[in-house]
Amino acid sequence: RNHVWEKGNSVDTLFGKKVLILGTGDIGKNVAARLRPFGVHITGVKRNVAGIKGKTDKECKEYFDEIFSIDELDRILLNMDIVTGCLPGTKETAGLFNEARLRTMKKDAVLINVGRGSLIPGEALKKMLVEGHLGGAILDVTEEEPLPADSPLWDLPNLLITPHVSGNYHMRQILDTVVKIAGENLEAFLDGKELVNEGDLCTGYRKFKA
Repeated sequence: RNHVWEKGNSVDTLFGKKVLILGTGDIGKNVAARLRPFGVHITGVKRNVAGIKGKTDKECKEYFDEIFSIDELDRILLNMDIVTGCLPGTKETAGLFNEARLRTMKKDAVLINVGRGSLIPGEALKKMLVEGHLGGAILDVTEEEPLPADSPLWDLPNLLITPHVSGNYHMRQILDTVVKIAGENLEAFLDGKELVNEGDLCTGYRKFKA
């Protein structure tokens, strides 16, 4: 804007970084696929590793270098440079990244959330960023949306906020894809065939197909 070419501060690279992706579903896999060309080591975390069998196992290994159960989260967090939340909003994931867990993260690590805002309590995140425990954070989702104008998160220099526009049909491609899936599922339902992306209302996740 000022027509000034500035070198700015020193920057870091993604190459060689250890990345943890919470959630190995569609969002997690897409994040992993976009990170892969940058030479990072990608670890996935999911609810039930024992549930990965056959074809599903191969699909996950295409995107992740290793996969662990969410029960091992605290141990894994210690060594991660970048942590990305891609989890749905359930009673188990709400507040998962509280202050205690944020403190187990590597100092100067970067925390990203593109799943549901309930994963990270805003006050806890603010405290960690103000203290300088985390290198920074990027939020596409927040506890309250839209984020209130008086939220202190807006003014934190080490926090980037994006407006959660990847959903809600802001992109025509998303609407077209959803309509296509719904149409195909309607036909499958009427024909007594297996549905695609069928949700499990008890867990909040997609139903696992054996």
